Amino acid sequence: MAQARKLHDQYFKQAKIDGYAARSAYKLKEINQKRAIIRRGDRVLDLGCAPGSWLQVASELVGDRGIVVGLDLQVVDIILAPNVRAAQGDVFKTEPDALMALAAGSSGAGKLFDLSLIHI
Repeated sequence: MAQARKLHDQYFKQAKIDGYAARSAYKLKEINQKRAIIRRGDRVLDLGCAPGSWLQVASELVGDRGIVVGLDLQVVDIILAPNVRAAQGDVFKTEPDALMALAAGSSGAGKLFDLSLIHI
């Protein structure tokens, strides 16, 4: 018989303490620790970004000179860092130019994204 799911495990509690929107923040931190996929100054596109914890972590990793753009069917209703833009929309119906426009406020306007994070 399968174990009962723990809804309030140590990662859930730590996310609340650290100010992350969800426990999944630590998944991205672990991935980046092992593979260094996000670097300072990167332009990151996060598709399926709600509730926003990966936006928060990516923002920390890219620093002030980087930009993070998120898109999700749901509204991201957390307070985001100045280098983060989030929009509500369908990835299959949103034009790439619209996503590029969200990143245009950063240096290197018109540049492509360095990395896309996709939540399935």
